[in-house]
Amino acid sequence: METEKGSRPMRSKRTKACDISAKTRREVLLRDEMGCVLCNMGYTPTGDFRYEIAHFIARSQGGLGVPENLVLLCKTHHEKMDNGPCRDISEALVEKYLKSLYPEWEYKDLRYEKGYRELNNGRMDKDIPPDNGVRHMGHG
Repeated sequence: METEKGSRPMRSKRTKACDISAKTRREVLLRDEMGCVLCNMGYTPTGDFRYEIAHFIARSQGGLGVPENLVLLCKTHHEKMDNGPCRDISEALVEKYLKSLYPEWEYKDLRYEKGYRELNNGRMDKDIPPDNGVRHMGHG
């Protein structure tokens, strides 16, 4: 098994792109004001955290670990968005929320595609611009 820095296994570009960095976690926590974007639940009376950072497009589907693809959800809404019978409603509400924050938000820009490379800011950029001139997150 190949390793980087001598001891850790090398991670694929896709894995790195879908991971959520500590900086991005802090950004999402602050942006979403430490509470679920669907019900605003955050702290419990005992001070326990009851929220989770959720990918809008799941990691398993190549969803990037960028703020435009992440929201804070309580455990209940995270489970409902991932597996619940009202999944479409939860996803529609989260999509509306993300679009309100990012005017150029587009579903297609949130999924890892082979041929993209990670920029210093954690965004993904196409090595060769697409022929159709579509703007991808990370450009300028």
